[in-house]
Amino acid sequence: MKKYVVIDTNVLVSALITRKESSPTVQILKFLASGNIIPVYSDEIVKEYDEVLRRKKFKLPETIIISLLKDIIDNGLCISELSKVEETMPDPKDIFFLCCNIICSR
Repeated sequence: MKKYVVIDTNVLVSALITRKESSPTVQILKFLASGNIIPVYSDEIVKEYDEVLRRKKFKLPETIIISLLKDIIDNGLCISELSKVEETMPDPKDIFFLCCNIICSR
């Protein structure tokens, strides 16, 4: 049975910059690549992924960023109509992750 998951941006960053192949975040990317998990995303989430992964401090190759985003978009489930959520969050941009997670868990 496939699992639908909303992947936090920090998980992607950690997976791409770690040197430990056994890291849980690396395992998540391996599950994504093998099709064992289906990423759930919105346009806003992909935009955040793109912006954060391109930060100079991470020094990630363009090819890696493009490949990862393409994999998420091509193999994931896009949520185009997000439910309105009345939650307050420390980072207002995280509301997109919460909305996708709510829809995904139904």
